[in-house]
Amino acid sequence: MPYQAFKTKDIQIVVVAHQDHHFERFCQAIGKPEWAKDPRFATRVARLENKSILVPMIENHLLTANGDQWLEKIHKAGVPAGPINTVDRVLSDPQVLARQMVVEIEGPEEDKKIKTIGNPLKMEKTPVKTFTRPPQLGEHTRELLSTILGYSSEKIEALNQKGIIIVA
Repeated sequence: MPYQAFKTKDIQIVVVAHQDHHFERFCQAIGKPEWAKDPRFATRVARLENKSILVPMIENHLLTANGDQWLEKIHKAGVPAGPINTVDRVLSDPQVLARQMVVEIEGPEEDKKIKTIGNPLKMEKTPVKTFTRPPQLGEHTRELLSTILGYSSEKIEALNQKGIIIVA
């Protein structure tokens, strides 16, 4: 304890400071060194017993600054911690971009590009070069029903008219 997510001013972060030395460093990093010396929180067992007191204290304090500011201080202190990333944060992460995990491909309309996730496997001798866009709703319905299930055009149209399937 603590080994959980906490809200900050703008994001949630996960802090792993359940070992006594990590908790002491965490308290130093966030500007609350007195918490590590408080008998209610000085040991792992004491922190667990007083979790209902400690967690709100940490939560209230971490709400006073942005998550990245806290993470910089916490990391500098050698305490394991990290952000709970939202999609926009993940897609703009320098490591994600450096690994080309966001790629632009042709969209459903000729002059429109869309972004999609790149292949996580990066192999020097067999690079993945082509990506296709995800299909539009109903785009392949007719083809799949006729070739795989052998449905006639009439049957497919009847299902479409009844709203059972969508044909683009």
